[in-house]
Amino acid sequence: MEEIKFFSEEVPLKGNIIYRNTINNIIYNDKWGVNHKLKKYDKTGFIHLFIHLNCLFFFIFSIGFYVKSLGGCDGATYECITGRNLNFLYKKYYEMIYCSTLISIILFLSFHRIIIRIFIIPIVIIYPILFLCNRGNSLSEHGIYNTIVFIGVSIIFLGGAEFILFLYRSYTKKYYKRLIITGSITILPFILFIISGFASCIGWKKGINDIEIINDPSKDSCYIREPSFCTIPIFDNIFDFSRIGSNTCEGTHNDKKQLEVYIPRIENYNSIAFPDTTKYSFETESRVGIFHYKVFNDIYNPEEQTDRKSEVIVHYDEKGKGNVEINVTRDENLAKTRNELAKNFPVKYENILFIYIDAISRNHFKRKLPKTSIFIKRYLHNYQYKAGILNAYQFMKYSNFKGTTQENTMPMFYGDSMQNSAGISILKYFKNKGYITCGSENLCHRELFAIQGYKNDFTEFESFDHENYALFCDPNYCVPNNPFGFFQGMYSVYRRCLYGKDTSEYVFEYGNKFWEAYKNERKFVRLSFIDAHEGTMEVIKYLDDYLFKFLTSFVDNYLNDKTAIIIASDHGQNMISLHTFMNSQDFIYERTLGSLFILLPDNDNYDPYPIEQNEQRFVTPYDIHDTLIDFAGGNSNEYSNNGQSLLKEINGLNRNCLKYYNDFDDIELYCSCIKY
Repeated sequence: MEEIKFFSEEVPLKGNIIYRNTINNIIYNDKWGVNHKLKKYDKTGFIHLFIHLNCLFFFIFSIGFYVKSLGGCDGATYECITGRNLNFLYKKYYEMIYCSTLISIILFLSFHRIIIRIFIIPIVIIYPILFLCNRGNSLSEHGIYNTIVFIGVSIIFLGGAEFILFLYRSYTKKYYKRLIITGSITILPFILFIISGFASCIGWKKGINDIEIINDPSKDSCYIREPSFCTIPIFDNIFDFSRIGSNTCEGTHNDKKQLEVYIPRIENYNSIAFPDTTKYSFETESRVGIFHYKVFNDIYNPEEQTDRKSEVIVHYDEKGKGNVEINVTRDENLAKTRNELAKNFPVKYENILFIYIDAISRNHFKRKLPKTSIFIKRYLHNYQYKAGILNAYQFMKYSNFKGTTQENTMPMFYGDSMQNSAGISILKYFKNKGYITCGSENLCHRELFAIQGYKNDFTEFESFDHENYALFCDPNYCVPNNPFGFFQGMYSVYRRCLYGKDTSEYVFEYGNKFWEAYKNERKFVRLSFIDAHEGTMEVIKYLDDYLFKFLTSFVDNYLNDKTAIIIASDHGQNMISLHTFMNSQDFIYERTLGSLFILLPDNDNYDPYPIEQNEQRFVTPYDIHDTLIDFAGGNSNEYSNNGQSLLKEINGLNRNCLKYYNDFDDIELYCSCIKY
């Protein structure tokens, strides 16, 4: 019998028709019309089998990513699967299976030449399908980042399958030159990437002023692991989408018509006044979504209601472009009441400034906030050229319990875990000690986390005396029904702009105006920023200039010997990103190694030695809470059960993750230190 050659299409051979299917079964008709079935080894059959398995793999993979997106809440993730949401879950799982099946069919057909076998076609089809499936228009669904990662996986794995076929065809046709060129183009970047990954970890243990993490078993029982392969520095600045276009906020997100879509009654207003939110209830009126529309309902015309005093007003020109005016009105009765309380309660620090940045690790703080890092470096207690006004301390082993906000900020500002109770807001403590409180945050929330009703049953919320949240519910910045959008809003991958300025400018301006209004009273001011809470890890760098200028001006104009400054985060970056998919060691380790700096006046009001020792101790959000209590003249009986003031030396030998076992959602996954 004449030798049969194998091809991917029908080939006539001496009157016979030969077929080859993808599993390498050969069927042909002989000259008498008898069917014969042969099996013969053919490498292309295994390659096609590999492609089919890829299709099956991506069906499962897409289901997994969709389920993951349902747990995308920044807070208590299981809120997404409570009994109240069974109907929601049913719809989402149906949609999940539908989308995954459709994707798999498209991929399967694309590898059988039923549609043209050009890789770009299935990818182009996948994009809109995935974006439609995962719109990210509520807290329970902001899984758009999973979509991005899924697309990346598709390009790498399915593109890899096509690449294997390309190499095999080049080999069988003896296109050796093409093989060599293709191999070089493919392999060399991979080798360079591997080399860069190992080299990028150099200096990971170093903080500001090149101070390193010290793992000393004689003084502490927390050993911070050092990654051996790092990818965050490799991709630094590559995914900065804000650079596309003008790379400035000037003239952007500045249109009255955006508001008129949601508030038609303001069409003829020349100005709008945002309401005072300090009287809103937390459990109902401040819930995510409800708070947004509550603010809309209470927006009013300051030209008509002159008896109401708004601290934030937007004035519009004839073209509908807005300009924000901020004025903090001094409340004389409030000042008198708090001054009376202050007489009865001596404190260590009359003024406390708390700068809170969501989702930035100690390492990423140094990477993306270089000017602010230089500011802190000037005052480091061990810096050779220290200015002598402040002493700055950086806490190298500050660790968090999880990569989500609520699990870390509840111990920080409420002094309790979220297991059995959620504590009392520290604002109530400050008010009782005679402090006037101020909160300003570029987030359409009234807390650092989204108030959803879960794990809040025992929480005693407290309003600030003055707060600036309502402005950031403006749909030019945060779109109702889609507050977690990928391209605009609080979690956007673009620079946070509103009325032609960075939203951080309004946060700082409000803080300055408040400080000026109550210059001689006790004050607790918390200025908070959401800029780092996005997947590219780039947007936070636009905060640097404003934070540096604010801190420099603050020291020059408002600092005295009774003023304390804390700069802290809840955790490191944990939004789904390229580094999540790559399972990068530095990304994993930094997830629960947040930023913590304390700056205190250079005087004799405290002993610097204990703080210096604590810089290399295992420190948690509980300790921040107890430090604030200590600043306000508290005693050990008023501390949380699991914390200690950082003004007192921590016994490092008694500190490790096991002490906080109940606070870790998964101690193996999130514990940042290991035993010696």
